[in-house]
Amino acid sequence: MRLGLAVPLEAIGLRASLDLAREAEALGYDDVWSSEVAGPDGFTPLAALAATTSRVRLGLALAPAFTRPPALLAMSAASLQVVSDGRFVLGLGASSPAIVGRWMGARYVKPRTRVKETVEALRLALSGEKVDYAGATLDVHDFRLALGATWVPIYIGALGPKMFELAGAVGDGVLISLGAAHAVPKLLASFRQGAAGAGRDPGELDVWCRVLVAADEDGPELEQMLRRFLVGYGTVPAYNAHLANQGYEREAAAMAQAWAERRRADAVAAVSDGLLRGLVAYGSAERCVEQLRAYRDAGVKTLVVDPVSAAPDPAERHRRVRRTVHIVQEGLAQ
Repeated sequence: MRLGLAVPLEAIGLRASLDLAREAEALGYDDVWSSEVAGPDGFTPLAALAATTSRVRLGLALAPAFTRPPALLAMSAASLQVVSDGRFVLGLGASSPAIVGRWMGARYVKPRTRVKETVEALRLALSGEKVDYAGATLDVHDFRLALGATWVPIYIGALGPKMFELAGAVGDGVLISLGAAHAVPKLLASFRQGAAGAGRDPGELDVWCRVLVAADEDGPELEQMLRRFLVGYGTVPAYNAHLANQGYEREAAAMAQAWAERRRADAVAAVSDGLLRGLVAYGSAERCVEQLRAYRDAGVKTLVVDPVSAAPDPAERHRRVRRTVHIVQEGLAQ
């Protein structure tokens, strides 16, 4: 199993995250992954790391398929692949109506089709040939990538069974977020079905999973922070269904109803201890390492640690995040 670090932008900021990523490479981490929500874009941190690291694979998990046309995605992805000497992996996904529609002002329609067509048009562009593509959600005509043919692995972020199936059919890997280890085999059933239906060997495709980790940290402050975080995602319909599909139907329903009725505190309270413990590795170092090993046993090939901390002081939060990065590497190396 490959071990990756999700750069902890929200926890310690951009510059400190880049320093920690370089430290992670020295510790033996295999990957470093950026993300893209409302802070830094996903490509810029990786460009900085491409120039200051030499070994780790650099991935973006993920770029919304709606917010950049395929030609621009091809330009960015190919550029990063060149400057990183072939270490870049592009993650694509549908994102959410709030980010795509309300934040970015784009139309969020036919998300599965949009992801599929973006992958198809993007691969044509990365081939170096002139692109003439007309789909149901996008068109690209007369574009030719000046950098020439550039191979870039494309992973697809999935929540529901149809997107897992698509990832197996057209992706080089699947990206799983907010997935419990016990649910990974169930989630991968559609992924493997999609691969087999496309005549592909699912064993040759990557299974990537990001897990929030707070090693050697516990207590009500951390749990309250994590519950608020999970509510932020769990009240989005696609993520809510994702939680229900993993066996958390009761929590998902209670969370959604409380949020719809503007009972914010009740929505946070709907995150049960079982849901919290299933999705987040926190507490003693031993418990965290044991939980992370369960992902390997469940079929995850690339495990990406997203270190978090509830420490209010920025310096202490930085220390705890860095400690988590060290604990996980040392524990999984044994």
